[in-house]
Amino acid sequence: MNAVRFTLPIATLLLAVSAVPAGEMVDARTARTVFYESQDSDAYVLSLGKSSWNTNTSVKKIQDLRKRFTGDFLWFRRERKSFLVLDPETLRQVRTLFDPLRTLEPDRAALERLRSPLEAREQALDREQEALDREADRLSDRQKDRPAGAREDLERRRRALEERMRALEKEQEKFDALESSLEEKQEALEKEAERELWRLVDSFIARGLAKPIE
Repeated sequence: MNAVRFTLPIATLLLAVSAVPAGEMVDARTARTVFYESQDSDAYVLSLGKSSWNTNTSVKKIQDLRKRFTGDFLWFRRERKSFLVLDPETLRQVRTLFDPLRTLEPDRAALERLRSPLEAREQALDREQEALDREADRLSDRQKDRPAGAREDLERRRRALEERMRALEKEQEKFDALESSLEEKQEALEKEAERELWRLVDSFIARGLAKPIE
């Protein structure tokens, strides 16, 4: 079977994460991190505590920046020039742009909490299927002396297993639809945040709030 993901109604998902401490930040890296980057493209890395956002930036670049600058920072490349922002008040202005993304985290956190037990359920079904296959092989090897009704019992259990697998696959389809919806919402919020970010960094450059660096 393919990797199984579980789905529940949004209201149930929200209840599932009600124990998450208020204001706890979840890592919300964008999906636009690249392995190799062009020095001609505009790019940024916003690192705030355990959370970070970035675009058009290689993994190595992010790692190098985090080694070079401790604490919170905004690094960006604009028109082939690199800048750094470390001022806490200025960074707070940037952070507010990405705050709407946090509204999606309860649902995503709930799905992640449910993923592990559902994957365990899938693995259990796979093991059961493998056991039935082995049993079928043994019955085939001893056609003459197999117990009466053994083949019928095996087929009955196989049909029951297939029914449970189909139910699990339906849950996966529902989850995939929910996850796709969440990803679309996240992408839309990220694009809006980044549009505002570039407007803001241009003002930082004009006002001298962003320090040019090599």
